[in-house]
Amino acid sequence: MASVWMVECNVVDRGGAPGSSGIPVGPPPGGGTPTNPLPPTGNPGEDDESNNFCRDNHCIPFPEEEIIKDSSFVGTKADRVYEKLLDLSGGFRKAIQKFDGEFPVAHLKFNVDPLMPDTINATTNNAQKYIIEISINGNTLEQRTTLGLARTMAHEIIHAELFRKVRSVNNQISINDFPEIYDYYIRYLKNWQHEQMAAPYRNLIADIIQEFDNGKNSRQFYMDLAWEGLINTSSWENLSIPEKQRVVNTIIGYKNSGDKSCKL
Repeated sequence: MASVWMVECNVVDRGGAPGSSGIPVGPPPGGGTPTNPLPPTGNPGEDDESNNFCRDNHCIPFPEEEIIKDSSFVGTKADRVYEKLLDLSGGFRKAIQKFDGEFPVAHLKFNVDPLMPDTINATTNNAQKYIIEISINGNTLEQRTTLGLARTMAHEIIHAELFRKVRSVNNQISINDFPEIYDYYIRYLKNWQHEQMAAPYRNLIADIIQEFDNGKNSRQFYMDLAWEGLINTSSWENLSIPEKQRVVNTIIGYKNSGDKSCKL
């Protein structure tokens, strides 16, 4: 059962704590002045949180070439999974496009890290000035199922999008900007993103991997897979013991028997 409790990702943020009027992301580790990317978002109509996430249908197509791929990422299994995800019509593409436009808050970069511990699938780093970077574990890449890798990318894209939202309001989240983010941050602080993902956005992860997999399995199967990386949350603790066991069995079973060939 150890594989189920594997850390999905390490999230590298800029620190910070709640303020009287908002949530500052704060300076980079080690001190210094916060580096707030300017100009602001450049994406009009982002005052309504419900119309400002990758679940919505209000997105405009974008030139994909502005998304940055490190040379370590290009041509890998992770790259092939990413390209298939982009070909889908649903939430993954809509999340990616938020990082593009004439004045993006931050660019999104992908790399493969061969030095990452085997116990971590990926990381999302928000500490750079103009780039939010997703690193995929190169040590375990070839042993991953393609669907599991797609789930990891969906999981990390949501991390990146949540960071992008914080940047879009100059790193000061208030209840008037993104009330859902504000609520989860105030309640859970350190683990606020995973708590938010486990509740409202686990359905989105399931949507993405179900489309990626052409709906070959039941909806429950994709919902169960979406739990990986979100087990240390209050939503998980609210599940019954039989529900938890079903999820664990699904995740372990697919890791052992799922397709790892990446014939996309």
